[in-house]
Amino acid sequence: MSVHAVAIHEPDAPFETMLIQHLRPAIPAVLRGAAAHWPCRVRWTPDFLLQRYGEAVIEWQDCRDGRRGNGRLADYFALPDAIRRHIYVVDWDFRPRYPELAEDIGGLPQLALDWVPLIPAAARPELLWIYLGDAGTGGGTHLDNYGSSAWLAVLSGRKRVRFADPGGLSAAAMSRLDLFDDEAIAGLEVLEARLEAGDVLFVPAGRWHAARNDAACLSVTGNFVDGANFSLHRRFYQKQWHGRRMLVTELNRLHDMAAGPARELLGAHLEAALSDLRADLEAELRECAQFEAVLASGREGGHAAA
Repeated sequence: MSVHAVAIHEPDAPFETMLIQHLRPAIPAVLRGAAAHWPCRVRWTPDFLLQRYGEAVIEWQDCRDGRRGNGRLADYFALPDAIRRHIYVVDWDFRPRYPELAEDIGGLPQLALDWVPLIPAAARPELLWIYLGDAGTGGGTHLDNYGSSAWLAVLSGRKRVRFADPGGLSAAAMSRLDLFDDEAIAGLEVLEARLEAGDVLFVPAGRWHAARNDAACLSVTGNFVDGANFSLHRRFYQKQWHGRRMLVTELNRLHDMAAGPARELLGAHLEAALSDLRADLEAELRECAQFEAVLASGREGGHAAA
């Protein structure tokens, strides 16, 4: 086994550095202290969350057996220490009911390019979550949903995240692998990020990874889609055409507009990203039309499309 440290950058690292060294080649990176001054770093204490959001419904995972359940946030904090130390609050999709919490999250200029807001609201996935757990809790080995990349900000505590190249292992085998079991991952190339409060980790699309809390830890993570991972996102959603077709159409429209502000909306590397993806985007539009024609044919014939 070979474990290498994830590259670390200063919080004001230029966008161009992240683009060339990390976003395009899908290589993880740490922005040391990039979230140190976000309002949520100070405001989101356990007492604050309990008093304001104790009635919030959260999902939790028992790290001993992987069993999942849900309940109130107040119930989590009321658990005896001997039980709570095994329970990890996961995937708390807080923004739909508590949008004010999202206002406490600062910006990341290095990861600001995001095409998800261009997807119509009715088809747009919610991609912002809170995670909370004691030392020793953590998530299993996985790929992020939607073929998207992510940023992960540690607001309090410490967390490690490991990335592994599967080599010849199947997806099923990777999902069962404990990346923190050094014996189990012998022979794999592993990257490890050690995160302190205020650090932000870039998690590239398509990279297997797992997280482990080294101290009681509160973190927030958001996923995004840009030119570097759009083809993965498209494949993930190949059976959910409508919103993605509208996104592709919008990207092409913005590309063809002469005005500068629309291009600025997508970031400095819009031209390069669309140049790389042009054939893929055009194929997407053709496939959408073909798929919808099949659906229409099935409806007219009184049966579902195959």
